[in-house]
Amino acid sequence: MKFEKFRELVVDPLAIEFKNGIKIKNILNYPHAGNDVLHCHGYIQKKETDFYIKIERHIDANVFHEAEILENDSLLKLPVPKIIEKGSWRNINYIVTTSMSGKRLSMMLEEYKLDKKAYCVSFGDSISAIHKLKINAPDVKKRKFHTTEFITSSDFIKQSTGWLIKNDKKYDSKCFIHGDHHYANILWNLKTISALLDWELSGIGNKEFDLAWAICLRPGQKFFDTKEEENWILDGYRRNSDFGKEAYLWNKHLILCHFYELRNNERSYLNWIENECALIKKSPCFI
Repeated sequence: MKFEKFRELVVDPLAIEFKNGIKIKNILNYPHAGNDVLHCHGYIQKKETDFYIKIERHIDANVFHEAEILENDSLLKLPVPKIIEKGSWRNINYIVTTSMSGKRLSMMLEEYKLDKKAYCVSFGDSISAIHKLKINAPDVKKRKFHTTEFITSSDFIKQSTGWLIKNDKKYDSKCFIHGDHHYANILWNLKTISALLDWELSGIGNKEFDLAWAICLRPGQKFFDTKEEENWILDGYRRNSDFGKEAYLWNKHLILCHFYELRNNERSYLNWIENECALIKKSPCFI
């Protein structure tokens, strides 16, 4: 079976002996992701349908944790995939989920431009809806993005590290968080979010970090990319919940510094980060 691959898979999906009547007829897509994620067409209990297979690829992955979260009744009101099967093949874990309809915003820019505010408000509201969930989950795993430890020693990073340490008040607004809630993990049907994906990093964590992680601009992103749009997203969040502005700005600065290191050869993006961080330092929160 031929399909476009951007890297070799850790397990041949056609070799997996599924338990719940799952049979792959075609592999439709192998999208870029941290794990091996395959969009498939085939059969589940003899019913022809589309589904996704996610196979653990890296050490921080935990697809069984994602399955446990998705099986929690608290998520029933949210547009999330349903677990069809979870198992292991040759000591590598996998899950199979239902296919969700919709498009990523990067594929519907013209629709987005017609009513940016509506999309921004819906995006912000979706984050607060997650943060209001009452789920008994473990703490999120600590990632490098949570720390003030950086690899490079540019003047910007050195100055930023000093500022972050000086202004770190150990912000600790704990709640259930998604852990990786940003545009690539969301599908839309017009102005409505039709799917919230990739819950493997979810758990109890800092709400302002989760909010900043969702909003921070990624390189090449052509939406949610102005101060006005950021404010609309925050307005959407405030419809059902609240957050600490100082903690949000501090976490935004922290995350942008990590993005700065990852994109150290994209000068226009680095200039934007430097300007954003300068504005944060001038905020009345820190004066």
